[in-house]
Amino acid sequence: MPYDFAREAAEPAGQERPHGTVEAEYTISTASGNDWPALPGIDFATLFQPRSLVCEPAEGEGDHSFRTGTALVSVSWELADTWAVYVEGAASPEAADLIVEEMARQLGEAAGETALHYRVTG
Repeated sequence: MPYDFAREAAEPAGQERPHGTVEAEYTISTASGNDWPALPGIDFATLFQPRSLVCEPAEGEGDHSFRTGTALVSVSWELADTWAVYVEGAASPEAADLIVEEMARQLGEAAGETALHYRVTG
């Protein structure tokens, strides 16, 4: 299951990352191009913190931030159809990708939409 890889990659390995800190920026939007519908009564933690990972709230930029393993993840509402996600300190670029992939899937499920995520930088 791909989430086992994400869980292992997001967890601290007990040693310094040989290639430095992974920083990546993403967008999450609907596949249809429509605006995200309002989701009253659903909090950010339910929407964004990947259920397959141990997550805890954290101070960071944006509308919602959390930490999972070594990664600090910040989410911001940018436009009516786009969420911006910034991942700092992930164990690898692949780990960051999998964190955001799960976030997008959960958001899409909650909204009844297919969500697409794109890496912008990193």
